[in-house]
Amino acid sequence: MDEVYSMTEELVLDKLHEMAFRGTGLAQTILGPVENIKNIQRDDLLEYIKTHYTADRMVVAATGAVDHDQIVKLVEKHFSQLPSSNPLGRPTPDPAKFTGSDYQERQDSLDKACFAYAFPTCSFNSPDVYPLMFCHALIGNYERGTPGNLDFQPTRFLKEVVHNKS
Repeated sequence: MDEVYSMTEELVLDKLHEMAFRGTGLAQTILGPVENIKNIQRDDLLEYIKTHYTADRMVVAATGAVDHDQIVKLVEKHFSQLPSSNPLGRPTPDPAKFTGSDYQERQDSLDKACFAYAFPTCSFNSPDVYPLMFCHALIGNYERGTPGNLDFQPTRFLKEVVHNKS
């Protein structure tokens, strides 16, 4: 966890989710609580794999110039011993409840400020998701202080808006 949290962007996004989705599964880090990570044993991992790596949760896809019959034989050979379904049944989804909030942490040793905003929008199964994704693609991601950083390049549209404020 120390290694993950040494990456400021990871810390900011973890804290954003922790604050924005309090009391839900989305508030937890993807790695889990530090105490769980420190105490995890081999048997814990094996039990997790046995319970959750089941045929009903997997898809095997092959593209290109592949021999379909050969792929089927390989899948049967390597995956036929998997349980067909989770012995505990299907998990109950944890509803994501957005909570407006604020979190600030000052680190004067950093040479830049890192922050993230979150606000409620439509879900992925909403018909409004496509216009929202179009707006995101139109605007792009923007980090003004890092020229040349290809991970955060504005779109041409956003460059015009930001640099020609007239």
